[in-house]
Amino acid sequence: MKGSSNVLVLGVTGQVGKLVATNLKGRGANFSVGSRRKANLRELADQFGASRFIDLDDPRTFDEALNNVTSIFLITGYTVDMLVQSKSLIDAAKRNGVKHIVHLGAFTRDHDVYATVFAWHQMIEAYLRDSGVAWTNLHANMFMQSFLSVWSIKGGLYSAYTSKAIGFTALEDVTEAAAVILMEGPQKHTGKDYWFSADVLTPHQVAETLSTATGRKFTAAVRKAEGFQNDAVQSGSAFEPAYAKGGFELFGQVEDGRMAYIGSVADDTKKLLGREPLLLRDWAKLHADELLEAACRESGAAPKAGIASTLASFVKANNDRDTDSVAACFSRGAVVHDDGQIIRGTDEIRQWVAELFRKFQYVVAPTNVRELENGAILTATITGNFPGARVSLDYHCRTLGDKIDVMIIQPSRVTK
Repeated sequence: MKGSSNVLVLGVTGQVGKLVATNLKGRGANFSVGSRRKANLRELADQFGASRFIDLDDPRTFDEALNNVTSIFLITGYTVDMLVQSKSLIDAAKRNGVKHIVHLGAFTRDHDVYATVFAWHQMIEAYLRDSGVAWTNLHANMFMQSFLSVWSIKGGLYSAYTSKAIGFTALEDVTEAAAVILMEGPQKHTGKDYWFSADVLTPHQVAETLSTATGRKFTAAVRKAEGFQNDAVQSGSAFEPAYAKGGFELFGQVEDGRMAYIGSVADDTKKLLGREPLLLRDWAKLHADELLEAACRESGAAPKAGIASTLASFVKANNDRDTDSVAACFSRGAVVHDDGQIIRGTDEIRQWVAELFRKFQYVVAPTNVRELENGAILTATITGNFPGARVSLDYHCRTLGDKIDVMIIQPSRVTK
């Protein structure tokens, strides 16, 4: 099985792709990971064994990236660009003889679904089915990892956008299943739709479960569906307007019953992995420390007490997409280490930040800061329109006066 396929995993800078690749590595699979950042390729190769340059926004990179690839794990960012990205990649896969595509989509159990993002996934799935390439679609309901995002449980308050029960799945289950499917191949999994919705809970049941698992009191507050759209379209948000509209439609249609199936149990984890799926109580115990960190956040959207003023300014400038203000957080001779790049001096830092802003829409959400004798380590969740859509990073900073003199950016450790 180890040498029977050559898998390409996308989205490894985010949680989903990274965990798929980690599972493949642990099982001795023959695979490589894709990245749009050439400076990142050596580090990824060191971490996973092999890497390939591929830019989903540039189909000209596809043919070389797909050379000798037999299977693809397909995941895209949360923007309307997913449509052209997926179509172009599927076309290139067929042209290059790829045998199997495993696509991570949405929990679309009903055909007549009109919430924007769900419809996008259905269109991709329909195109994939007709492509002539063997396919497997993974339909995940709400990831339990969403409780670690900046808006979900800050201050110990779970903010829900519907009063109805919804289904949850653990990212650990979905990514392990994806790795197994990729290794076992199309002979066993072609033409299959697999579903991941293991635990159905109301907002107040979620709060009770988190309280029991962590020993800290959590409460729940139900907001109107419009709240999601209002939050998602704030200045600096990672979500484009069409995606924000899709979230509003989803929660509104769950509330009025048109998408009531979101609150159903339908889970193929045991079929694929031979074990029961993680329920929220199990997952919360595994991630208790992270949940407690998230619960200790302040209620406001901006970083406040406990984060050094320089780091707070750095976060705010990123979220305001203010290149000059980001550069102003650094000393004149500052050095930044990011994904294999070394950026020296404020002029290069300004150029580096401007290029990030040009390529991506993203939000930096602090989750922890640990002050050291000569600096601090800022941990933040980055969400945006990059493959994987969400990643946790540690910013190791050494300060010179009130400026950042050295910054080393590394992926945060994934809690097992």
